[in-house]
Amino acid sequence: MCLDQVTLHGQIERMIGAGVKAVHIDLIDPHYGNLGLPPTLIADIKEHFDLTVETHLMVGRPAEYVYEVRLLGSDRILVHQSQIDEAVAEVLVQASENGAQIGVVVNADQRIDVDLAESVTASQITVMTVRPGGAGRPFIASALQNIADADTLRQRRVIERVEVDGAVGARTIGQLLDAGAHQFVLGSSAFKNRRFSEQEYHDIVAPALVGTHR
Repeated sequence: MCLDQVTLHGQIERMIGAGVKAVHIDLIDPHYGNLGLPPTLIADIKEHFDLTVETHLMVGRPAEYVYEVRLLGSDRILVHQSQIDEAVAEVLVQASENGAQIGVVVNADQRIDVDLAESVTASQITVMTVRPGGAGRPFIASALQNIADADTLRQRRVIERVEVDGAVGARTIGQLLDAGAHQFVLGSSAFKNRRFSEQEYHDIVAPALVGTHR
C-alpha cells in the first residue's frame, strides 16, 4: 500500500532492477484499524514476476485466509503471535507441509513465544518496530530487544531468518543490523510519494551491503 497501484508493474520492475528479491503484501481488515491490499494481487505478481511473495495477515480471523493466500501463490505467510490459537496453528502447519514458509509476527510490546514459534514450524520471526496497521508510524526502540532475541533463536537454528517490519530507513538501519536483523520490509521510507526511489533504497541498504554492521 506504499506504492502507487496504478503504476505498480513499472514500480516492481524498477525494484527488481535495484536488487529487490521479494515483495511484502499487507492484507489488513478493520481489526487492525485499516484496509490493505486485495489477496488477488498475490497471484498477479506471481504470474508476471519471479519474486518471492510474503503475505502479512493483519486480519481478525487469519485461519480463514491462510489456505487462500497459499493457493494464490504466497511463498511466506506471516501471522501475528497474539492471534495464533489452536485453529490458526493447525492451518499454519498444514500450509508448511504444503511448501509454505511460516513467519510469526511479534509486536514491540510483546516478547517472543519460542514454544509457539516451534509449534507452527516457523522459519522466520518478523519483529514489528512500529504499531501495526499503517504506513509512516514512528519507530519503537524497545523492539530492538525482540530482534536480539530472535537472532539468538536463529543462531540456535530454531528459525532461519530475522525480519524487521516498520520504520526501516537510513536513520534506523544501523541499529537494526546491530541488533541482529538481516531481512527488512521497506515501506514509506523507500517509496517517497508512493514511488520507488533507487536513491532512498540504496541509502537504506548500503550499510548491510558494505558490511559496516554485522
